[in-house]
Amino acid sequence: MSGFDVRADLNARIATELRRIADEFGMTPEQVLGTVTTTLTEARRAAMAKTVDSAGDARTTNNGVRHQYRVLTDAEKALMVEVKDLGEAFLAKLHEIGGSDPAGGRMASRDLSLAQTHVEDATMRAVRHITA
Repeated sequence: MSGFDVRADLNARIATELRRIADEFGMTPEQVLGTVTTTLTEARRAAMAKTVDSAGDARTTNNGVRHQYRVLTDAEKALMVEVKDLGEAFLAKLHEIGGSDPAGGRMASRDLSLAQTHVEDATMRAVRHITA
């Protein structure tokens, strides 16, 4: 079965199931789809709300790459926060240079976007060095 055939089959099955659920609950398929979308959005927001302090020892709970961590000293935690603050300040300066809104996230030019990427990378690598 080609990729196109699989996609067409899945679309047909989803449409059939949407109609079945809509009939069961006295809704239109569009209302069912809207409810599903809202539910998924709320679940995604709830999952994202579960954060940990980057300088806290609980930082090990939400990372699937490193499987073992060491407990950082207070000096290492402070240094990590300082490096992240410097990165954040540098990004704010890039927004100031370009006249862009930091809340919007987009830089004013390709060059400033590249600078942002390098600042983010430098900050990450410095933190990885501290926490290694």
